Amino acid sequence: MHHRTSRRLLAVAVMTGLAATGAPAVVPATAAPSAPYAAAGAEVASGVPKFAPGSEILAGGPSGFLTIDARDEMSWTRYADGARTALGKDSYGRDAVHRHGGLTDTVATLDTDSQGITRLVTLRDMATGAVKRVDLAAPGYSYVGVSGSTVIARSYLPGDARLHLLDGSGSEATDRIVAGLPAFFFNESLEALTDGAFLLGYDTGTGDARVRHASVIDTATATVTDTYRVWETWGSARMSADRIVWSGRTTGNQVALRLAERGSAEVTKTVVGTADNLPPMVGLLDGWLISGMRRGFDEGDADEDLALRARPLGGGTAKRLLDHASSIVPGPDGTALAMGGTVAHGEGLYRIAKGADGKPAATLVAGTGQASQVTLLKSGIPSVVRPSGPGPWALRWQLSRRSVGISVKVRHTATGFLDSAGGFPESEVDENGWFQWDFDGTVHSPGRGSYRQAPNGAYTWELTAWPKNGIGPTLRASGGFTVRRAAAPHDFTDDGTPDLFGRTPSGELVRTGSMFTHYLPEDATRNRLGDYWAKYTVLTVGGDVVGGRSADVLARDGAGVLWVYPGKGDGTLAARTRIGGGWNAYDQITAGSDHTGDGRADLVARDRSGVLWLYKGTGDADTPYKSRVRVSGGWGTYNLVRAVGSLGGSPAGDLVARDKDGVLWLHLGRGDGTFGSRIKVGPGWNSYQDIVGWGDADLDGKADLYARAKDGRSWFYHGTGDQQRPFPGRDHLDRFYADGTYNTVF
Repeated sequence: MHHRTSRRLLAVAVMTGLAATGAPAVVPATAAPSAPYAAAGAEVASGVPKFAPGSEILAGGPSGFLTIDARDEMSWTRYADGARTALGKDSYGRDAVHRHGGLTDTVATLDTDSQGITRLVTLRDMATGAVKRVDLAAPGYSYVGVSGSTVIARSYLPGDARLHLLDGSGSEATDRIVAGLPAFFFNESLEALTDGAFLLGYDTGTGDARVRHASVIDTATATVTDTYRVWETWGSARMSADRIVWSGRTTGNQVALRLAERGSAEVTKTVVGTADNLPPMVGLLDGWLISGMRRGFDEGDADEDLALRARPLGGGTAKRLLDHASSIVPGPDGTALAMGGTVAHGEGLYRIAKGADGKPAATLVAGTGQASQVTLLKSGIPSVVRPSGPGPWALRWQLSRRSVGISVKVRHTATGFLDSAGGFPESEVDENGWFQWDFDGTVHSPGRGSYRQAPNGAYTWELTAWPKNGIGPTLRASGGFTVRRAAAPHDFTDDGTPDLFGRTPSGELVRTGSMFTHYLPEDATRNRLGDYWAKYTVLTVGGDVVGGRSADVLARDGAGVLWVYPGKGDGTLAARTRIGGGWNAYDQITAGSDHTGDGRADLVARDRSGVLWLYKGTGDADTPYKSRVRVSGGWGTYNLVRAVGSLGGSPAGDLVARDKDGVLWLHLGRGDGTFGSRIKVGPGWNSYQDIVGWGDADLDGKADLYARAKDGRSWFYHGTGDQQRPFPGRDHLDRFYADGTYNTVF
């Protein structure tokens, strides 16, 4: 037979302020601790205390509330001024509800041994500063929880279990055994609190006969007043002065809420979902039942009902309180405290109480500074992007949420060319909310009719992020950046990649752009530039001849006049400008490289007696070249001479020259307009009709070579920057003027 008894309990009571030695530290309201990912995005209203994102509510009293943060650190925060008191760790995390108190300003902190067994309970009145310590080691009790200032503990005897209510201090300390519990029970837990009573969950029996129970225990009399059989896999429970409610699963694999009046054996059941969902959190508020899924603002799916709602016990329309909630506890004076959020007011702690209309309403009492909807916290995109290679370019945004769907788009303002992507998995957003899109540096026309390397200039970006759990609206953010590269000698489209020109026998000139995405350049945008080019006996790219950003085309007509067609930067050419006559004296004219180290493109020409001449570039459209300077003689052994940039790693532009036997030679530029002794590249180059030093086509920082065979096939030579081995080999290019309809490519 169970009975109520009283005996002295070894206890140490100390009445002191929290400023005493060993007391927890009080932190100003402005110094709320930070979680691992303390994303902002919402302003906390003036006068509302702030606390760490990722925290859960453990208990609430008249003067403040107890939370536990993402690091399992507990804190007491005062409503009045937001001052925070650190109270140590609890490894139970958000499952530590009721282990540390509730409904009052008394908080229990626990000293445990290496095995996790509580040896000492310290009760602190956070309003007055009073402290009482209760030793559980001496009597050998196990800690269960605390109700007000009463410590609840359990003892085991052979075949017997007892629940103890420990009150008082010093000579007034008492140990009362609760009457009305089974002779043996186990797996006990404190499930709910109300003024003057608490709800104890426990198991009896073994194997198939194992049963879960919940008993209401009156604290004043230390007796069981009601006992209910509950499902083994039950969820949370709450109790008021006249009712008890708990959530759990049914035999039909559904989730249900069960409600009973205290003192009555009648239990009503309401099915609220399937067992695929976790049992909901529950609460009671003077004639209203509160329930909702336990979900953080970044948890759950759109097909779940994540809202915290209040339903009248007598039936009627439910009222939405919060867009989501992750923890709920009873508050003082019959209220409830819920950790959650609304799109209107953001994330924080809400007090749920009846309003003037008699219906429950949620009011923000403390905030985390987080928005409940998806927000853009920061853009990691610089105002100016300076690509140094083929990509990808890392475009980064920091979001307030991780569980989002994302689509992105970038658009070149001047041309409308764009790129976009979507369908990113949640794993693409890191633990701090950063999402990175590795933009490969290519864009396409709006109808995807053509692709090209992303040109220089202004861009806009658009980011769309929608919450996968349906909380809040879709985020649509936009911004801009500018792409800026150094000018390239063979670039007519201001995108950092070389362009080629092909002339047909009928005299039509076609420009083809290139783009680099993987191993080889690919053809990109194309322009037809008129059919009047047959009159020219020499066509070559001159680099930046007239002082613009784009490369220009040099053309010599049949009368020996040299002309320049300035590039406009969009793949087209401006009207020609006369440079001068007398250029029929040369049988080789090549340009586009800087041979003198001044940063300007020069021109090299060989006369018919084999003498090589240098025309130093000025960058002046009116007088693009200075008077010629003799370089050296003996160049008549070659049937082709081409300026190729710094092919061999020299400080200035080099020349390649092919002799009559088809051997290609490299002449390294010295940077003063002269060239070193020739270095053999290799034989077999007589098979090529055109050889073009088109610059860095694979965007690795080294000059490359384009060659078109007499059969019309095109080849790519990757530059190594090594004068002894300038090319590792060649690769076939499928579509660069490969149809054989062109008589020259440059």
